[in-house]
Amino acid sequence: MNLKNYLVKGLFCLSLSIFTISCSNDDNGKQDNDNQKKVEVMSPKEAKVFVENNLSNFSTCIERYESGAFGDFFYNYIINEDRVQQSSAPYNWIVPQDGKSEWINDVINKWKDQYGSFLDADKPFNLAAKTGVYTWNSKTHKFIKETKGSAFVLIFPSDRSETDLDLKLEIKKYVDAQVSFEGEKTYYPMNLDFSFYKKDVKIISGIAKDIKFEVHDNFSMPISGDIVLYTNPVTHTINLTRETPTVFNLSEVFTQEGGCKTAINAKVHFINSDYGNFSDLKKDVNFADLKISHNEMVIKININIKELSRLNKDFDDLNENEFKSVIKAELFKNNAKAGDLMLFNLLKGENNKEKEITLVLSDGSTQDLMPSFKDEVKKLEKILKRFIDNDDEK
Repeated sequence: MNLKNYLVKGLFCLSLSIFTISCSNDDNGKQDNDNQKKVEVMSPKEAKVFVENNLSNFSTCIERYESGAFGDFFYNYIINEDRVQQSSAPYNWIVPQDGKSEWINDVINKWKDQYGSFLDADKPFNLAAKTGVYTWNSKTHKFIKETKGSAFVLIFPSDRSETDLDLKLEIKKYVDAQVSFEGEKTYYPMNLDFSFYKKDVKIISGIAKDIKFEVHDNFSMPISGDIVLYTNPVTHTINLTRETPTVFNLSEVFTQEGGCKTAINAKVHFINSDYGNFSDLKKDVNFADLKISHNEMVIKININIKELSRLNKDFDDLNENEFKSVIKAELFKNNAKAGDLMLFNLLKGENNKEKEITLVLSDGSTQDLMPSFKDEVKKLEKILKRFIDNDDEK
């Protein structure tokens, strides 16, 4: 399956809401019961307009995000300088080769040469021993330390040829612990409070609290944590809880001004709690319940991973009947069910021909939604044009 099909699937399960998260209301159990009783009666035409309006609003939100301070910084410092193209048909994703991103790495290495390790994976970071304000001297190409305050502050120019000290990294809290992934040990933050600024405009910040792992030699399982991440202008609120040894809840809410609110909620049921020996999604997970929303549009998806494992196939290789046995998806308008989504139509059918995304409404009528998704993908491609080169347009 080519990348455009993945984009369609991503838009479907992302804007219709992309990863895996909850609407912002937390009353899930009670609401789920109510949803069984409420039905939103829509005609095929009304359903099409409802989906298209929400998809269009999602694209507008992505456009605001892309043109915001974080998007500009990411483009100018990671993408645009001395860029090269990394092919992944039908796109050539633009990735950095050298330039401003390398300059920032150089700055960190210069600091490390003077003052020791800095957030290295193989060493703990003692914030209390590093607090102070470190300011770049453009003449000596070294940092000058002022011992003041209770935070770690790094001030430096945004380009090796500039003298304007317009970038600032501030770390107010940092507590790490050693965990392991794939048998390799590393230090990971458990509590964190940081901000990064350009010309006093906050580009990105994050607060992480109570991150906890159950540590094993081969794999450390995250079992709880609260994270608030700001990537100007979007705030991401993330929560992980372990309900039982085999049931985990992960939620993320994306918000920004202008009526943009996307939420994802996942409840994952593992086969057992032998986290140290987890190795394969299809073998380790029983099933997962997803609730994805954008404004008033909500999609609920149940994925039967155990059945997928029994079939011994990947998602892309399932036929329509098999796909229906693995995934069930429903579309809601707020708390009232509007219909069932035939998600298997996202996948290739016989002879690898693309099929439709069909919404089966409460009265049994159907609406093909694939044209709406394709139109929105084209819109997203234009919005993200500076980050990708599309071979289809050449």
